[in-house]
Amino acid sequence: MIFANVNPPVLSNFVLSNLKKMELSKNTILITGGTSGFGFEFASRLIEPGNTVIITGRNAGKLSETRKILPDVHTIQSDVSKMDNISSLYNLQSL
Repeated sequence: MIFANVNPPVLSNFVLSNLKKMELSKNTILITGGTSGFGFEFASRLIEPGNTVIITGRNAGKLSETRKILPDVHTIQSDVSKMDNISSLYNLQSL
């Protein structure tokens, strides 16, 4: 882990100071694994400030359930551990 020897308060200050520099609205954001855990949390938080949020996941059922909870999120069934899925995702022109 890159930050293994960094105290959590230092890391938190680092992250917070850099977040203040980032433009967190009106972006297109791709989140892999967005149907649960951190990915879902990121999607739910980043959809609010006017971003276009796209989540990918392997399970069509989980993507459908996530779409019901976050109706403004775009979903794409994709397995990023498979090169052909990555290529298809990269070549996607529009939603």
